[in-house]
Amino acid sequence: SFAMATDTDYSQDSHWLHVPDSAKPVDVFYLYPTAWRKVETTDPNICDIDNPSMLAGSASAFAIQATAFEPVANVYAPYYRQVDVFYALSLPQPELDEVIAGIPTLDAVAAFDYYIKNFNHGAPFILVGHSQGAHVLINLLNGYLNEHRDVYERMIAAYVIGHPVTQKNIDDNPHLKFAEGPDDTGVIISYNTQAPDTDPKDNPVLSGLVGLVINPITWTRSETIATKAEGLGSFMADDYPATFDFSKVPQYADAQVDIDNGVLICSTADEDGLYEMTRHSLPRGVYHSFDIPFYYYNLRENAQTRVNKYLNDQACPVEPTTGPYNYYLPYFKSGNSNWTGLGVANCNHEVQTQLQVTVYDVAGQALAKETRCLSAYGQTAFTVASQLNNSGWIMVNSHQSLSGLAFWGDSGTLPLMTNIPFISKLSTGLNIPHIAQDDLWDTTIMVCNPNNIDASVTLKYVDNLGVVHGEKAYSVPSFGSGEYVLSEAFPEAIPMAGRIEINSSVGLAGFALYSDLKSGGSNFTGINANICENE
Repeated sequence: SFAMATDTDYSQDSHWLHVPDSAKPVDVFYLYPTAWRKVETTDPNICDIDNPSMLAGSASAFAIQATAFEPVANVYAPYYRQVDVFYALSLPQPELDEVIAGIPTLDAVAAFDYYIKNFNHGAPFILVGHSQGAHVLINLLNGYLNEHRDVYERMIAAYVIGHPVTQKNIDDNPHLKFAEGPDDTGVIISYNTQAPDTDPKDNPVLSGLVGLVINPITWTRSETIATKAEGLGSFMADDYPATFDFSKVPQYADAQVDIDNGVLICSTADEDGLYEMTRHSLPRGVYHSFDIPFYYYNLRENAQTRVNKYLNDQACPVEPTTGPYNYYLPYFKSGNSNWTGLGVANCNHEVQTQLQVTVYDVAGQALAKETRCLSAYGQTAFTVASQLNNSGWIMVNSHQSLSGLAFWGDSGTLPLMTNIPFISKLSTGLNIPHIAQDDLWDTTIMVCNPNNIDASVTLKYVDNLGVVHGEKAYSVPSFGSGEYVLSEAFPEAIPMAGRIEINSSVGLAGFALYSDLKSGGSNFTGINANICENE
């Protein structure tokens, strides 16, 4: 029974179809359509999470559906256990709803919850699902996102395509709303495509339901036809499903809303050719397999439009008359078990501010940018660029004075965390007032160069009696950073006790990390480099 079922463990990489390595400010959470069918009649009606047929089919679906959204957002796609396609189509609507609400929804909710807690980090997101994936998304919208309104507030849109979204479902869930135009946010977008001579009663995808429909070319609810010349092109293959060699086909599909029947009519597609192409898997004139490919490029453009509207609505109406203020954090690391977060407070009691957080790698390349609004006298905390697998440093820009720090940690076998307070002043002469490099302790120096020219940097080791034991010269690229382990910089001077003096041709910010992990300890902490008074 479904009551006895357990959800899938989404901490396992093998249970994800796709986890992106990009760092866009918006995510997509994608659920693929029915991607498998039983081989034998005695096979279970719901597949295992590692069913080979589903693994292959879901990858094919991703390639012709989810890729529409990849230029817009970071696309996350879990595997989830599914109902067999023919078993699903054979069930009356109430029974189908019950089956989909069981194991498929159980997995999808577990995957989405894991995504929110481990991948999303407070970013706005788009939901995308097709066919069975869309059916499951309706349950996610009705349930999890009703119970987690703070998460729902970050939903830009839900593309629930290939399964009817009824007016009754909207009425029963007043937190939901259906799209009315091209750029409204927090809305559901849905349609089911068929030929004009197909009777909706013969369309098994509809299950007798009349869904709400929006035109994916004009993004209106009216029944005015959108000609294929108005579209941005389709994503089609000559011999689907024999191969998945899809490419752009300009001006292929028109679109017209049929309100009474709750369908989207396409009159320009090759009805007989597509029927043969899909091997009669659905009745002639049912374009279910092409709901997304027909309008692939319009969907991409619309997702970007809604993202832009959402981000603009979230932006602060800031008048930059008191800034900008720049703050520097000499070290950032993300990937594997490493993570970096920020805690920031607005020092102004009356004026909100806009933060721009930029992550640079050691060579000076900007890896990620994130903009956030911070209310007057407000505070926020968030993880930075968790999608990256890289290291470098962070610059924070604001129109108001800030108080803040970075948290840098390793959540591995021995969880560790240290903090780096915001640095607001650069200097050509910095001092690390204490170092320890011996059998017990390691010290690592980090510096960042927020300048338009390279920095010539010298580290000078001065012992606790004021005796200089050596200097090492380095070059730090413009907007780059440096990480210097003292055991590698001054191997001949170990054991070391004293301080490190940092001299540079341009102003830098610096930090030192102390650790005794190598000797079995658990200390992992650091300090910012100081500016000496006589400098």
